[in-house]
Amino acid sequence: MLGWNDFNNRNRTVQILSEKGEEKLRKRNNAGKKFVTLLLSLPMYLYCIGSLIFLSYALINPFKSNKEFFQNLLGLPRQWTLENIIQVWKAAEFYKYYINSIVVTVCATLSILVIASLTAYGLSRYKFKFNKKVNSFFLLGMMFPATIMIIPLFLVARNLGLVDNFRGLVVIFTATTLSFSVFILAGFFKTLPHEVHEAAKIDGAGEFRIFWKIMMPMARPILGTLMTITAINVWNDYFISLIMIYDNDKRTLPLALANFYAGNQARWPLLFAALFITTLPIIIVFFIGSKQIVSGLTAGATK
Repeated sequence: MLGWNDFNNRNRTVQILSEKGEEKLRKRNNAGKKFVTLLLSLPMYLYCIGSLIFLSYALINPFKSNKEFFQNLLGLPRQWTLENIIQVWKAAEFYKYYINSIVVTVCATLSILVIASLTAYGLSRYKFKFNKKVNSFFLLGMMFPATIMIIPLFLVARNLGLVDNFRGLVVIFTATTLSFSVFILAGFFKTLPHEVHEAAKIDGAGEFRIFWKIMMPMARPILGTLMTITAINVWNDYFISLIMIYDNDKRTLPLALANFYAGNQARWPLLFAALFITTLPIIIVFFIGSKQIVSGLTAGATK
């Protein structure tokens, strides 16, 4: 017959074997999860690597001569030169288009931020009769891309005398981006505690002072996000500018880049120099505001 000690030893052995089996199963499950995660993440990694390769290719080739470009296509320049960038900047008058893009981007971004913040604050903090219907109206505006609305927008702009000038571009950019900006800002303002608003009113602050001195500083992350996204979209726009601008002196950089490409298809270093000049500000803005894009959109998406 088995004694008590033998029984305990056998139970301990069974327990040890069971724990080892569970540990092996856990390791196997973890390995399976890691493999699935890697498999699902592989397209993203490949996309990032490909993007970095093409970005690096576009950033180093403007500094090569035309001869070295074909001899050393993928490597770093053996002799760095600014001749291509200087030629594009001066001879092709890219400085003029640079100023045009800066004016349009700054004016459109500020216009969108001011109008969207006032609208979103009113819709999120005050209750009135048609509040829900107005909110639905702005959500409806997000369903239609600008390409669908470009014909009625152009007809209205032509009747108002806004074609072939920067004011028309700013108005259309504001109209096509306003719905998204109001949606994001309204979601953020709804997360702010009402006690802050009530305490400010008790202290004697007016409505505009509460909005400007209290709410707007609290909304800096989401405002930074919208400013970055809006500036990038306006700077890169080609379609709306192509429809609205006829005068060569009023072209923005994307239009100038397309026109420059049509006349210099065989001079690749010059084309890369023009591309470098066009994209450099956006790269800088993106790297400066990339953290705020993530944090701001997360804050605006919660209620």
